Amino acid sequence: MTALAEPLPTVRRRTRMTPARWGLYAFILITALYFLLPLYVMVVTSLKPMAEIRQGNLLALPMSPSIDAWIKAWTSACTGLTCGGIRVGFFNSLRILVPSVVISILVGSLTGYALSLWRIRGAGILFGAMMVVAFIPYQLFIYPLVRVFAVTGLGQSLLTIVIIHTIFGLPTMTLLFRNYFASLPSELFKAARVDG
Repeated sequence: MTALAEPLPTVRRRTRMTPARWGLYAFILITALYFLLPLYVMVVTSLKPMAEIRQGNLLALPMSPSIDAWIKAWTSACTGLTCGGIRVGFFNSLRILVPSVVISILVGSLTGYALSLWRIRGAGILFGAMMVVAFIPYQLFIYPLVRVFAVTGLGQSLLTIVIIHTIFGLPTMTLLFRNYFASLPSELFKAARVDG
């Protein structure tokens, strides 16, 4: 009788810090700081009173930080034709975003599951067409969609925007879910059917 040998523990080799690796890390750090600098300036400037901003030192921290600008933007900033602050637009964005994402995920998961199980002739062509559609720039569809919704009278509701965002999200969601379901072993689905 032979006994099974215990597997040997794997030893991770420590990577040496070579000058090239130091240079790479320095480059990554400098690049990250370069791209984060505008965000820093924007946040720091928003916390300064107007007199301090006029002094011109953009990178300096505020001497007397204040969130008055944030409160004014939220409650009384003029956006478009109204001066009700940005909160209206923020909550409209949430009312568009949440249903669009949920519907896109639900419908995309169902269509992705169906496409992953399709074993008929032409399924690959349909999948290829969906991949092409998923990567067409949305800007090509904006004007025709605006015209269609203006003619039908649906252009003035948030429901229309939810529908548009859902339609634009479906090819990508279908692609992601189809690839996910195709990567799962078929035995998993058989076991799920047996278990109920």
